[in-house]
Amino acid sequence: MDAGLKPVLAGLLWLVLAAPAHADLYLCSDAEGHRRIQDRPCAAGQRADAHVRDKSVSGQPAAPAQPRAKAAVTPAAAEVGIRRNKGVICQLLDAEKRDAEAQIRGEAPPPVGESAKDNLVKIERQRSRVGCEAS
Repeated sequence: MDAGLKPVLAGLLWLVLAAPAHADLYLCSDAEGHRRIQDRPCAAGQRADAHVRDKSVSGQPAAPAQPRAKAAVTPAAAEVGIRRNKGVICQLLDAEKRDAEAQIRGEAPPPVGESAKDNLVKIERQRSRVGCEAS
């Protein structure tokens, strides 16, 4: 796997698993082209390459957290969380795919030292592993 894509995907997986309740993810690039996935907007001096908002979030303030017993997590609830996380990962991979395709068409410069065509192959492989729908 490309050295530039591997940390991005590892970071994405970590963010999705570590903070499944947070709905927004940002893919940010600094002036040197280093990319970072984070759960807050890009800092000054960074470019937002992608912003994914969980479509299941209504935009309404969350209700106060209520204590609940560990037994309250049902297999069905876990499946909903897994589907939501998969959806966020697929949305980010789709954004990466659009970027790679634009680079191949010459509409955007590829990341320094990377091949847009190689990146597209890697992105498609990741989309297949995650189980993203064909786009």
